[in-house]
Amino acid sequence: MRYLGGAVDSNSQAPGSVVITGDPAGTTPVRLIASEEPGGNGEVFFDGTVNLGDLFVVDHAAMPPPNAIPVTHLTVISPGGVVLQYVEFHTSCSQPLILGDRYGSVELVGFTNYAGEGSAG
Repeated sequence: MRYLGGAVDSNSQAPGSVVITGDPAGTTPVRLIASEEPGGNGEVFFDGTVNLGDLFVVDHAAMPPPNAIPVTHLTVISPGGVVLQYVEFHTSCSQPLILGDRYGSVELVGFTNYAGEGSAG
């Protein structure tokens, strides 16, 4: 994924499948947490500092079988510790993941499924 800032909702998922609250409005750097549960709870798939344009990897591979994480939660936090944005999007087979999709402040730029098949833009 790539951090781009903003609150863009431009993706291939069904209406109501993506939740975006807040707008980091280009704040950089930010702490970004991708997790199984809201607010960085449950299994954490990424937790790090990113700048505008930076790539980062949301890695579900650490989850035990069947490894299907139905929803991924992203939390974007300012350098001062203020939550700027919360994003929730589907990552199970029920909704498509298409390169270039935007989920709030992040863009999908590549992925590998559990069969080892992947795509990158």
